[in-house]
Amino acid sequence: KYPFVKAEKRATFVGDRDLIMEMGTIEFNNETEKDFKFEVPFVDDLYNIMLVVRDTGTGESAHVNVYVDNTQSNDKKIRVVASAAFTGKVDIVAVKVG
Repeated sequence: KYPFVKAEKRATFVGDRDLIMEMGTIEFNNETEKDFKFEVPFVDDLYNIMLVVRDTGTGESAHVNVYVDNTQSNDKKIRVVASAAFTGKVDIVAVKVG
């Protein structure tokens, strides 16, 4: 091993614009729709969302598709819709750059 390698000890962001990020989890209980309210509202609705579905019964991925209903979402909340009723968790990452 080369002893003089410099590596960051934590994740960093280097860019020429601002980065705003919020992460959270919502739980579905045999449901197809659920709202996620942001702790701090975004300044507009021009942000990106990443959704990850987890089945809490088996610990594996749930066999549903999820998406954001843009007609029911705004700068304060998003509506997450599943293709079928399921019980599990959806992890959410909201990101706005600029």
